[in-house]
Amino acid sequence: MQPRASDTKKAKEAETQTAPPPAASPVEFLLVEDNEINQEIADALLGECGVSVDIAANEKEALKAFLEKDCAVIFMDVRMPAMDGLEAIRRIRSSGKHDAATAPIIAITASAMNEEKAE
Repeated sequence: MQPRASDTKKAKEAETQTAPPPAASPVEFLLVEDNEINQEIADALLGECGVSVDIAANEKEALKAFLEKDCAVIFMDVRMPAMDGLEAIRRIRSSGKHDAATAPIIAITASAMNEEKAE
C-alpha cells in the first residue's frame, strides 16, 4: 500500500518542525588584562555565560587580536604597565578597521586603593 500524498507532506512538515535550530556561534569577547589572576576570574565568569573569551595580556596583543578578528565587546584594563588602556583604546579607534569607531569597549580596572582612586 502506497502512502497518500497528504501523509507524505505531513511527515515532511513534521520533520522540519522538529529539526533543531542551527547552533549559534559563540559570542567573542576580547579581554585586555595584564594580571593573570584577573584573566582567570574574568574568563571563568564570562565562560559561565556562554561567552568565548580571547585574552590579550598587553596593548600590543590587544591591537593584534582586534585587527585579526571581530569581537562583540572589548574589556580593556585601563591601568597596564607598558601602555595604559586609554592609549590602547586610541590606537584601536584609529586602526582603520571597519568597526574601529563602533566596537564597544568597556574600561575596567582592579585598582581600588584610595590613592589610586584619587588619580
